[in-house]
Amino acid sequence: VYMLADPGTIFLFKAGSTMIVATIQCLCVGKKFSMEQWKAMFLQGVGMIIVQYNPCKSSSRYEPKAYFLMVLSTVLTGLCAVRNEY
Repeated sequence: VYMLADPGTIFLFKAGSTMIVATIQCLCVGKKFSMEQWKAMFLQGVGMIIVQYNPCKSSSRYEPKAYFLMVLSTVLTGLCAVRNEY
């Protein structure tokens, strides 16, 4: 992954694990979140999308493989966090 994207982008995706953990907890464990919490997580996701868009090329900054690997890593981190909590 570090060969495909810069460390800042990878850290940004790792910070997005909050949304993954919340979604997994909501779907699998039944944990409830307030509307304000969901709004905050939504805004974080929108911010991640905006940062990854390159307006000069009208495309994303990296190839899809890099995003796939970062999302996979983030999902695995989220699953481990949920498993450790419950």
